[in-house]
Amino acid sequence: MKRWIRKGAALGAFVALALSAGLGASRADEEAGENEPIVASNRWAIVFDASRPAASSEAQARIDEAREKFRADLEASGILPDHIFVYSTTADDEARRPTREAILSALETLRAVDDVCELYPERPGEDKPFWRGDDNDDGNAPCETQIYLTAPGVAATDGGSDWFAPCDAPLENVDEATRAATWLRVGEIEDALARPDDELATPIQRTFLAVNFLTVEAATRGVGAKENPANEVDLERSVARSVGDGNAASTVRYRHARVSTKNERWDARTVDSFYRTMSEGLNGCADLAGDRNGWVEVGELVEYLRSNGRDGAVAIALNGNATYSLCPSRREWSVPPELYYNVERTFTRPEFQKLRAYAKNRIREIEAAKGATK
Repeated sequence: MKRWIRKGAALGAFVALALSAGLGASRADEEAGENEPIVASNRWAIVFDASRPAASSEAQARIDEAREKFRADLEASGILPDHIFVYSTTADDEARRPTREAILSALETLRAVDDVCELYPERPGEDKPFWRGDDNDDGNAPCETQIYLTAPGVAATDGGSDWFAPCDAPLENVDEATRAATWLRVGEIEDALARPDDELATPIQRTFLAVNFLTVEAATRGVGAKENPANEVDLERSVARSVGDGNAASTVRYRHARVSTKNERWDARTVDSFYRTMSEGLNGCADLAGDRNGWVEVGELVEYLRSNGRDGAVAIALNGNATYSLCPSRREWSVPPELYYNVERTFTRPEFQKLRAYAKNRIREIEAAKGATK
């Protein structure tokens, strides 16, 4: 039994290797054209970090450091530095704090996708850029917007949309009226990404929404209540943009992805872990855990986040009809030479002929390289 288990494990590893290194060349050729990066001027990222300040300065420093590292990794992925907008509860600039007003304002300008980006900083003698530029050859490059939200959240008591608390929203003694007046629906973010104000406008073609919910235990339904917690966030509830949504431009090739995570408690400070995992994925770990074709695809990133979360604490939704590669992988994957020798010796059955031939070829290349260095 153990022998066959080892064979099965080796086969799985080698098949993945073969697909990424040569036997899957035809698939790579088909997707080569689709992995072209989006025009840089059309790529945007917005980070809303409405997590409350940590209990200690050391813990807050870890969160701030992880968030800044994540911002740097977004830039390294090909997003222009002034196309990355970070809103955090501890920001020195009040205009860059994720208050209810600031988030609604950001979503409002995002809905005007064919207009200028009002979030862009004012610069003397320089016009604000359009969300969707036309500085490519055909003037029709797709637009990409990534949104990362970290905030306390609860599910609606009527089974409807999920809610989250901006940094200026109360967290205790929250009844439904208070929540409606001070909190925001997660669906408002997805609507801003998928449904422009102009019904004839093409929606943003590449959209990615990552929601890191903090726990719901402390939220209560009103003063004098028996401290009953509000309903937990239902990670499966939100519906991603669909092709048949009635939009006149819904036939345009697009890709939408959403990943949602939740923590166990508001005092379980895993905000920095969320940013670190995202950074690892963008750096290339998501590709190494995926098809290893040298590109971090949005589906690989959300799966990487789910695989690093607690069971049942991460949900994903993917739909659309286009390839959405976020960036080239910056991680290299090296194959131990012993693997080729083991495959050549172990996989002797006829159905493994191609694998053995591939392994033999790699062995010859390895031996030749050894001879050249002597």
